[in-house]
Amino acid sequence: MKRAVIRTIKIVALTISGVIISIFLFMIVASLSGWHFDVVPTISMEPGIMPGGLVVGEPTNPQDVSVGEIVLYKEQTTGELICHRVINITDTNTGLFFQTKGDNNQNPDPDLVPGKNIAGKLVLYIPKVGQLAYSSKLYAAPVTLFGHGLSFVSILIIIVCLILAGVEIETIIEWVSAPELQKYKERLKKRNERLLKRKKIFRIG
Repeated sequence: MKRAVIRTIKIVALTISGVIISIFLFMIVASLSGWHFDVVPTISMEPGIMPGGLVVGEPTNPQDVSVGEIVLYKEQTTGELICHRVINITDTNTGLFFQTKGDNNQNPDPDLVPGKNIAGKLVLYIPKVGQLAYSSKLYAAPVTLFGHGLSFVSILIIIVCLILAGVEIETIIEWVSAPELQKYKERLKKRNERLLKRKKIFRIG
């Protein structure tokens, strides 16, 4: 019964480690492929999107953006990434321009957003995941990896995943090597018993 419980715990640990490693790999590949993982810094999108939550933006073609969808776009002057809803789209000779507005704001954003500034379309929001980064104001810390800008929360999640993955990999190695180690100990024990038996026989003789 005890062995069955231990085996179940190990299977659960392996499953968790698989999920952690998958998240880690997704974060790395997705960030380098243009996905955005950013902490919400303001109350402009309350109550649907709260400060300290994590927004995940998928790279998208501006032509695929529709009115009513939430996008992540780069502010024209500061380059800051903003998460607001599209309320109108204007098609001009120079391209598409988007009028955006925070759900909690009374007025639309002052400037139209050029299509080239659309960084992605919101595909996932996870509440409170980036609360630590938000509280410490580290969400805006710029980090560049392989020429791609990553948010602080992306780096933080990657580091946590690496640590957890390392711990789980060590557990996996121990689990895999445990049977062989046990067999070695049993062989060593039998060998010592044989040697001890031979010594006794020799002494009697």
